[in-house]
Amino acid sequence: MSTLLEVRRRMPRTNPNCTADRHGTAAAYTQAGCRCPEGREERRIREKRRRHGYDGGHTSVSGLGSARRVQALAVLGWTFEQIGARFPKPVSSRAIQKLAYQGDKRVHVATANRIDVIYRELSSRQGSSPITRARAKARGWLPPLAWDNIDDPDEEPRLGGEGSDLVDKVAIERALGGDRIRLTPAERHHAIHVAVARGVPATKAGRALGLSGSTSRHYASTPPPAAEVAA
Repeated sequence: MSTLLEVRRRMPRTNPNCTADRHGTAAAYTQAGCRCPEGREERRIREKRRRHGYDGGHTSVSGLGSARRVQALAVLGWTFEQIGARFPKPVSSRAIQKLAYQGDKRVHVATANRIDVIYRELSSRQGSSPITRARAKARGWLPPLAWDNIDDPDEEPRLGGEGSDLVDKVAIERALGGDRIRLTPAERHHAIHVAVARGVPATKAGRALGLSGSTSRHYASTPPPAAEVAA
């Protein structure tokens, strides 16, 4: 007997603004540039399966997500040595540094999975090295909150900038209500906390905002930045 989720996945999705045959799918995301929450989630699930080796037996995956994760942890002040020490069999700081610079070169699935685990463990708190933090920022590396989906090669990072700490409560309510409006990083962070306070799981609220599960959990586990409230 088909589950409700399976039935919903088989149902055609339509959107007059999407040129794909079926709106809200991974194919629509890739081929038609669809960026709706459903399309992003389908793409995230497909990428996660590929990264975990469920895409036909491949033992290596793109290293882009691993590189971004290591860079983001460095921005927080975590050293390559500290990251490498969290592998079951400690990895040298040189090997972790190589990961940070490799871009989208292939890495072993087990390595990508372990970097993901370490990232989830460390990305919600600051590291202990101001030198590592300063060097990472000087290289132009980006923090965890810059990414909605850190594994997405097409992802445009949130760079903040003027007005990035402005919080529009009306915009937050509209976004949580299902309106597709673009929020600032500060607004997305506050929106997750608003939703969680109302009893909505962070990942469910994040999907409505177009955020990945890891970003939603990260927002929920860290205090939102002090921000000016828009009139």
